[in-house]
Amino acid sequence: MAYVNQELLQKFQKASLADKRQEGDGLETKIDIREDEEQSLKLQEIIDLLVAAGYFRARIKGLSPFDKVVGGMTWCIELLDVDVDVDLLFQENSTIGQQIALSEKIVAVLPKIKCPHSIEPHQIQGLDFIHIFPVIQWLVKSSMEARQEKAAFVQSYALYQYEKEFPTKNEDEDKQQGIAKNINVVKEHYRPHRYYKRKNVPPPDILSRVQITLLEYGFRGDQTSKSGPPTRENSEQIEQPSNSTEEEDVKMSDQEVLQDIKLTDQDKQILVKHYKTLQSELKDGGAQSIEDQQLALLERQYLFLNDSIARLSEKQQHVQEQIETETKLLADVKIKQSVIDETLREFEQEDIKNHSTVKEIEELVILNDSLKAKEAAFKENCRKELAKLQKEIGEFKEMLSPVELTPEQLEQIEAFTEKLASIRLELAKKNQIVAKLQRQLDDIPNRAEMAQYQRRFLELYNQVAAKHKETKQYYTLYNTLEDNKRYMQKELSLLNSVAENYPTAMESFSGKEDFLKQLHNIVEGLKQNRHKIEKQVSEEKRKRDVMAANFQSLLELQRAYASAVKQLSLECRNYETLLARKGNDA
Repeated sequence: MAYVNQELLQKFQKASLADKRQEGDGLETKIDIREDEEQSLKLQEIIDLLVAAGYFRARIKGLSPFDKVVGGMTWCIELLDVDVDVDLLFQENSTIGQQIALSEKIVAVLPKIKCPHSIEPHQIQGLDFIHIFPVIQWLVKSSMEARQEKAAFVQSYALYQYEKEFPTKNEDEDKQQGIAKNINVVKEHYRPHRYYKRKNVPPPDILSRVQITLLEYGFRGDQTSKSGPPTRENSEQIEQPSNSTEEEDVKMSDQEVLQDIKLTDQDKQILVKHYKTLQSELKDGGAQSIEDQQLALLERQYLFLNDSIARLSEKQQHVQEQIETETKLLADVKIKQSVIDETLREFEQEDIKNHSTVKEIEELVILNDSLKAKEAAFKENCRKELAKLQKEIGEFKEMLSPVELTPEQLEQIEAFTEKLASIRLELAKKNQIVAKLQRQLDDIPNRAEMAQYQRRFLELYNQVAAKHKETKQYYTLYNTLEDNKRYMQKELSLLNSVAENYPTAMESFSGKEDFLKQLHNIVEGLKQNRHKIEKQVSEEKRKRDVMAANFQSLLELQRAYASAVKQLSLECRNYETLLARKGNDA
């Protein structure tokens, strides 16, 4: 059993040793399982949640908690129907390696499906249900939403296919056809009818053509009043046609207009009256239209003046409000001015009483002005000095030119260069030593790294132990099956030999006796083999008991060691507390 450090002992104080399992050599080992009420409640909540979502395998009591939880997670991920490019092959009662690989795959899939909760593989394998529960809750919720969306899509697609194969008759189809038929009848009945047709050439004026065309289709009413007053351009266009065309239009008789028309007398009188009105307007040259235009212009001017009066009234009201506001402000300013005048009078009176203080303030003001003048003069002097120095620097740069060095100066320069090179070499060596020491320091792990290494070694040890146990079980199973095979082959060969020798042995009395002796010898041999095997079994049981006793003693020793370590840590903490108090008192 692996060593458990102090941190793991403090973290898993409530862990209990349970679930004894048989190894290949017959010994019982105990597995550490976290058994606290909160974990059990979370496990039950997870199982209830999975069963409510539809994963009924979580109710099977024969499955382990890992198989229930991980199986439910893979089931929810498959229901999401998301392409994650990961093979989530879940198998019940899998080995520890398969469990680790499946846990890592699930952790890699969760960010791809945009899960807001994070989890680690060791939390899944270690059955940390407190951290697994939010992930299960989100997966169940997302899977339910995905199932509803898919069900709605399948339902709509099925309805579409059904209606495509078996279209249903619309109940309102007959009603809509009847309405459309009535509308067509009304349109046909009330469509425009041409009552009469003009025989001569139409006038070139567009407005006149429109009015005459409307008259042909029985237009009744004053078109000019409905369509709006004519503009000056239209009136000019009316006056431009030739006199001959206008005279022809005016001289059109009533008989020419009403010929080939089947109308009542009242309709004919109305048409004649309207046509005479149109003729009079054409004779007047559009004077009525000009009067209407002027009347409309006067109406627009009247409306514009009314709007201007309303705007000016609003502006006057706004100006009046501004005047009132300014008057109030002026009154406030006057009040403030009176207060200031009163304050000035009081200050003059105080000046008369405290003449020395006022004089001191005046001196300070004069001193402040003089200091500001000196500051300005100093800044001006600094600018002049800066300009002078910049000018000297420029002159020195101009005067600067390559100078021929003497041999002594060259020797000094070479000596300084060699000294600089040697100093740089020593500095590089020192840097190498420092880097080497730094690497050595980095190679020494700190306490946190040691704890992490210890945890990783524990995990590796547990994994290797589980694999070793599994391999040992395979070897034991193989050896058992091989022994069974060997014994069955011996038994088969013995039975074959008995069956072959039995007919020949029954032919004579001596043969029968020999045959019985051989059977007796075979039975004695089997009894001896059985005795040997029972002796081996008893020896193995004795070894098992001895090793179990040693294991229990080692467990007791470990518990004592853990309690001693705990007591030592408490004493160290008390010692550090006393040292801190002593330092504070000192």
